[in-house]
This record gives sequence, C-alpha cells and structure tokens, in this order.
Amino acid sequence: MRIPKFGPVTTDPLGRVWVDWSQTSQSVSALQLPKDLAGAIVIVGPTAAGIANPVPTSKGAVFPHEVQASVIGTMINGVTIQRPDYADGVEILTLLILSLVIIYLSRWTYVGIAATIIGVIAVAPATHYIFNNWLILADATAITAGIVLVALHTYGVKFVSEFLQKMQIKKQFGSYVNPTIVERLQQHPELIKLGGEKKLLSVVMTDMRNFTALGESYGEAGVEDFTKVMNSYMTALSVPILKNDGTLIKFIGDASLHIHGAPIDDANHPVNAVRTALEMIEAVKGFNDELALLGKPPVGMGAGVNTGEIVVGNIGAKSKFGYDVLGDPVSLAARLESQTKGYGVLLIISENTAKYIEGIYPLWELDNIAVKGKKEPVRIFAIEEATNEHKLFLEAYYAGNWTKALKSVPACKAAKPAMEKYYDAMADRLSEGVPKVWNGFYVATSK
Repeated sequence: MRIPKFGPVTTDPLGRVWVDWSQTSQSVSALQLPKDLAGAIVIVGPTAAGIANPVPTSKGAVFPHEVQASVIGTMINGVTIQRPDYADGVEILTLLILSLVIIYLSRWTYVGIAATIIGVIAVAPATHYIFNNWLILADATAITAGIVLVALHTYGVKFVSEFLQKMQIKKQFGSYVNPTIVERLQQHPELIKLGGEKKLLSVVMTDMRNFTALGESYGEAGVEDFTKVMNSYMTALSVPILKNDGTLIKFIGDASLHIHGAPIDDANHPVNAVRTALEMIEAVKGFNDELALLGKPPVGMGAGVNTGEIVVGNIGAKSKFGYDVLGDPVSLAARLESQTKGYGVLLIISENTAKYIEGIYPLWELDNIAVKGKKEPVRIFAIEEATNEHKLFLEAYYAGNWTKALKSVPACKAAKPAMEKYYDAMADRLSEGVPKVWNGFYVATSK
C-alpha cells in the first residue's frame, strides 16, 4: 500500500498494519488552536461526553482520533511491525523442541522441573527481545501454555507410572520381605533387575517333618482346620525370615525356599541365612506348643543352607512370572535339607557357607558327601562345637579305617551327647564295612 509522497506501507495479507503505540501525537482544543500548524497532519475529533465513545487499546481507553493518529504515525515513520506468515510454524517448532527437551530431562525429575521453569520464564523476555530488535510479533502465551501442558502431561504420566510400579512392587514383595525392604524397593525400583541377574546369594530350604501324621490327625472332615494350622506354621517360619531381611521366594506344600542378599544387597547374607535357619527351628518349637494345646502330634523341620552364584529376578513365562531363583546352588540347598534326617540333625550347611561364618558360629563337620546327581563331593557341617574325639573319628573315617572309627563311637557319644543321633546314623553305615571303592567321600544314593 502506498500513500502519496510517502514510501511503501507494509501490510499483512488482509491489508492491515500493526499499530506502534509508542508513536506520539499532540492534542489541542479547537478553542486554542496554534497560529501555525507547521505542516502537521491534523485530525479533527470530538471529545464531548455522549458524542464520541473511547475505544479499548493496549494503552487503555482512547478516543478514535487518537487511534488514527497512532496509525498514521506508524505508517509515515516507516515502522513495520510484522507477524510473518512463517510465525505460526516457528512457534510450533519452538514448542516442539522445548517439549522434547523437557520430556528427555524428565528422566531426572528435578532437572526436568528446573528446565520447565526456565523455559516458561525465558519465553516472555525472548519474544520481547525479538520485538525490540526486529519488530516481529511472537506469541509468548501459546508457547508458555504449551510448555506447561507438556510438563503437566509428562509428570502426570511419570507419577502414575511410578505409582503403579510401586503398587506392583508392594503386591509382589509385600508378603515376602521385610516392610523396610519393600519401602526401599518402592523408592528405588531399579534395584529389581527385570529378567534376572547372576548374584552371590545364600539359600535356605526347609521341609516339615511328620507332615503326614499331622494331616491324618485331622482326617478328611478337618481339611479347613488343617489348612489353618498349616497357615499358622508358615506364618511362624516367615517371622524370622522377614526379621533378618530375607526374601521368601515360595512355599512348596510344607516346604519353604527363601534367600538372603537380594533384591537388597546384604554383605552378611551367609551369617543372616544361618541365623534365620536356626531361628526357624526355634519357631517350630513354639508352633509345637500350639499343636499340643490342640491335642495334635508335634512336627519338626529340617533345613539346608548353601551359598553360591544364583540367577535371581523376575523369571517365568510372558503371561505369568514372579520373583524367583535358578541355579545349582539352589538344588544343593534342597539336597542338603533332605540329608538332615540321615545325619540326625536339623540343619546342614555347605562348605561354601561355612567359610563365611567360621568364627561366628561353631562348625561341626558331618561328612564329605556327593549328593545325589552330583559327582563332586562337598563337605557338610552342623552348628555345634567340635570335640577332639570327633576329629579323631573323622580322621579314621576319611582314611577308610572304619573299624577304628566304629570303635570310637561310644567315646564320641560320651563327649557330645547332643550328637548321639548323628553317631548312631554313622555307626549303621560303618557297620556295613568300607566300600570296595573309597575315595574319602560318601556317595548319596537318595535325595
């Protein structure tokens, strides 16, 4: 658009101009007109009340002729305020870039929040700077509102996701580990390795003794009462597990499997595993007091403890998985538990565990045995103070001098009455005579 005697006037596609409200004009009364207007452009407009109504502007309410003065000043002074065709695209692109940055930085919660605040604060000065230097109008409100909406959505999704994850952790571990551990896992879900990881752990496997007799005492009509009693038994076992920060993996009928050292690291997991096994044995004694009040037969419990590298984590099928353990050390713990009856003890620990607890608990070497399914032997121990008589007994036994070992049994019993059942079991084996092939260890023929 052109005005005679003036340069081109830049307009938008609709022939409009953006008004520069910083353009000034002078208003004088018609009763006090100056003698010489000095070539100025004069706009005549009424100001009397009821004749001309003020119009709203960014400067406030002004009379129509004042708006006209500002428009003419904008054009003749060559002020070109622009809202380019590409402005919307640039603003959308800017919003997209800032949104992606905020979404990425939201991985670190407080960094993302700080970036959002900085972005919101920076938009207004940035658009103001663009206007002051290039007279280009940029919409700060759209970018600011967009950033806020993206941040709210991102952190809303993050909050819901973390909340559901915490609820899943509570559901998965709430009944199996100490509540303190559950709280730590909720705060740090990354401690749970999805898919499993190989880790040095201690495993405790237990099994109830006299389960059949207890079940028969209830008969078919007392299934519900028997179930309540078994729940009471499992509760009694779980108390020391949770107290010592163990993780209860599963109950398998009347057997239980739990670990120490995962999902929360525990530098003393072998010691805690043995302590827990001993406390579980004591817990069964308290459970028997309840059975006695009900007129039911007492039960016992055998336990096996082993330490080794085990795969632990969320293991299973795609449709159903759970926190579990896999590995040869787990199988060995189960084999050790099954050997407790044959050695007349309630707890057997492997040499892998024994080397960690030596000096903390007394160790009584029971045998050097290749459990069923294994070719290599492992030394097994009970928690008991060894005697000199027992050391001499083992020397003769390992050397293949079973006659000498058998003759020493009475003296060994006298020195350690608490291990009488062990010596009775060993005496039965020794009385059969040394095998034709004897390599210093016993090969188990049953699980």
